Amino acid sequence: MSKDIKDLKESYDFFSEKYEDTKTEISNINAKIKGMSAANSTDSTQEIDNIQQYQRRNNLIITGVPEEDNEDIFQRLFSIAQALQVDLLACEIDAAHRLGRKNISGRPRGIVVKLVNRWKKEQFVNANQAFGKMKKRTLLTSDIGYSGPQTKIYLDDHLTPEMDSSAKKCRDLKHNEEIEVTYVRDCKILVKKKKLTLQPISALNKNTKTSLRSLI
Repeated sequence: MSKDIKDLKESYDFFSEKYEDTKTEISNINAKIKGMSAANSTDSTQEIDNIQQYQRRNNLIITGVPEEDNEDIFQRLFSIAQALQVDLLACEIDAAHRLGRKNISGRPRGIVVKLVNRWKKEQFVNANQAFGKMKKRTLLTSDIGYSGPQTKIYLDDHLTPEMDSSAKKCRDLKHNEEIEVTYVRDCKILVKKKKLTLQPISALNKNTKTSLRSLI
């Protein structure tokens, strides 16, 4: 009887040890699965953002244009094109509208413009840069026929929220003199450290600063 109890206890101890080993192994496997899921989720999010940004490659965001009731957005675009000396036809505009709901404060909403091709968008970008170099200033509301107080008008690439956040982080790095140059061109964020060439980066996550330092 005593031997049976001893054998039973040894069996219990053996299976208890195996159970703990198995439980630990399962826990490790679950941890690996979670890590793989997180990595896959990050990759999927990045891929989706890249697709969304590609779909915006022909788009411009125009800010600073006064907003009026029953306005003709196309006419606003023709006025901007004329000020920048860009030939623009109605058939070259795929879509154009104000962004979001009208602000109670009266601040004009930005205008998103989808042009029929990237070449036409780049015409606007290049003309806007040439205007700034020639006039030594940015485009103003007075340049497109508005009287009264002058406000600045900006033309930018239409970035996804993720890319826009990354661009802001890069500007913060430039402000802190951690990089020399950063700007957006053709929906790509370009950065440069002193004595190095410009390098493009994709939309970055919350570790933007760390990722950038590894690049530059």
